[in-house]
Amino acid sequence: IKYLEETSPATSNQYVGIRYGPHSRLLFSIPTTYKRKTINVIYVLDTGSSINNLSNQVMKAFKIENTAHGTFKVQIGGITTEVINDQTDSRLEDINLIGDRFLRDTGAKLELDYNVEPQVHCFLSLQN
Repeated sequence: IKYLEETSPATSNQYVGIRYGPHSRLLFSIPTTYKRKTINVIYVLDTGSSINNLSNQVMKAFKIENTAHGTFKVQIGGITTEVINDQTDSRLEDINLIGDRFLRDTGAKLELDYNVEPQVHCFLSLQN
């Protein structure tokens, strides 16, 4: 799976992720659709955030005009949701983020399996 590569719309509601980096962030590659274009987007899953954010790279791939603060709808894993591209917060300009609200709204199930150390298996299942 290549980042930002065009792909087919989501046909599954289950995704396998990885734990990555010194802070063990959970990363998932999930097909994301805007209008009629679907690309592979790698998201940081952040249960401490209420927002969903798209990076400048994804905005450019979808040909969405960067505004000072834009909110719009996309499909993440086939589920329509609201995302932002917050140009006022430079910490978010390079991060694709799935937040707690999306997880709650979709009835998502998140499973971490620590029995396979040193690698932790991460599974995300979207219910809507």
